[in-house]
Amino acid sequence: MRYFLSVFTSCLFTLPVLAQNSSSTAKKLKDSIIISVLDEVVITASRVAEKILQSPVSVEKATAHYFKSSPAPSFFDALENIKGVQMLVQGMGFKVINTRGFANTTTNVRFAQLVDGMDVQAPHLGAPIANALGPGDLDIESVEIIPGVSASLYGMNSINGLANFITKNPFTSQGVSIQQKTGINHVNDANSGAAVFSETAFRMADAFSNKFAFKINGSFIRGNDWIADNHTDLNASANLSVGLTGADNPGYDPVNGYGNESSNRRTLAWQGKNYVVARTGYFEKQIADYNLQNVKADITLAYKIDSSSTIAYTYKFTKIDNIYQRSNRFRLDNYLVQQHGFTLKTGTITAHAY
Repeated sequence: MRYFLSVFTSCLFTLPVLAQNSSSTAKKLKDSIIISVLDEVVITASRVAEKILQSPVSVEKATAHYFKSSPAPSFFDALENIKGVQMLVQGMGFKVINTRGFANTTTNVRFAQLVDGMDVQAPHLGAPIANALGPGDLDIESVEIIPGVSASLYGMNSINGLANFITKNPFTSQGVSIQQKTGINHVNDANSGAAVFSETAFRMADAFSNKFAFKINGSFIRGNDWIADNHTDLNASANLSVGLTGADNPGYDPVNGYGNESSNRRTLAWQGKNYVVARTGYFEKQIADYNLQNVKADITLAYKIDSSSTIAYTYKFTKIDNIYQRSNRFRLDNYLVQQHGFTLKTGTITAHAY
């Protein structure tokens, strides 16, 4: 189901309408024109597409013009500024869309993310990995977001909301486009020297005839993710009664330290006092690889059956090297996701198989 939405504006015009009187009196006066002022004519107009008025849910829509006007690094980042949308940022390559505050985990598995009506969640993870399998800035046409429960329309995976990324039509958006983004992070970072972030993308689309068209997209992202090095003690009060705090706390449990959680602690009695002790543990930065890399590409072949019916085949591919976070943090290393999809659109139905 597709909805269309733009800024709602109502216009009311009151116009005096002039008309030439063609009565017999006017015919007698050949050199005269009798002007009569007719009754008031009221013209009303709305910039809201009529289909949105039939929608049983609220829909927020952002177009390519909105994304071009946004200072955000990408269209995906710009979604955070849409009404009712919150972006959960776990890292440079792991950003999760949330709406109306109902996120159940850092992955928000109950928020559905579609590309041209096809779900792009990663197999066995049960949720999309940011925009790893989605379109880039060169191919995005618009984004429609349902900010809230839409399970009755799209199933249980959309309890927290839904976003549908709509890409450009190869029949109407043709040509070759290239985009390069470059930036620097880790400036004045005690854990790392300054690092370069780079994203290179291209899009090519053409129509061989009024019946057949294709498009190819590709992008390569590379950078160094933020280093998780929070030493805040989550178990600071464990040995407060014996005066051992801070670096002297034997039950020390830093936020980004592992191996010293509650399951690895013991309470020992010595000289009439109880001490909470834990294993020494290790810091995440000692073992984690923070290199970020995302290679993705897609190809679409479209055939027009008639003026109102189109059938299309789409293949998507992505390879991800990224820090991923759920209840714990772990790394996706050479993680491959592929998707094949068929779409049939007519004047009355839209069907997807993927």
